[in-house]
Amino acid sequence: MQITLKPTSTHKAAYSPSYDNKIFKKFSARTLESKIENKLELQKEFGWPTEPKIPLLCIPGGMTDEKGCKEFEEVLPGILSLRSQIIVRGIGSEHCGKLFTKLEQDYDHRVKILRDEDDLRRKMYAAADISLFFAEDTGDRKSTRLNSSHQIISYAVFC
Repeated sequence: MQITLKPTSTHKAAYSPSYDNKIFKKFSARTLESKIENKLELQKEFGWPTEPKIPLLCIPGGMTDEKGCKEFEEVLPGILSLRSQIIVRGIGSEHCGKLFTKLEQDYDHRVKILRDEDDLRRKMYAAADISLFFAEDTGDRKSTRLNSSHQIISYAVFC
């Protein structure tokens, strides 16, 4: 699968996990233990080891060369040295697509390119522990954030 990545500024969670019928298990800030069930079920769906303590990093907006791919490549060895799993939304530049396609082939037990489908994105948001957003550095460092109801630690990387 080839991915093409685009800026994350258009990314917003459209659904609350408290009411979302497309995720494995609904949850809220009061029922965070159900978030773990979403993670375990998604790991199972991907054929990955099911382990609640493995950090699941998602890149929901994908990547382009101008918006984070080079920076991500620089930190990738460190990320891969950790016991972690990575999901990237299948959108963005050809170069980044080739990078993630190779990663998915080499690390099929912990790297997944997600088809750009609504149901899969919603499952990703419900399961992820950490989200990583890449944005062009325009000098305006407004926070890029995912709907906090998904209880994800979000980072914005300005390139």
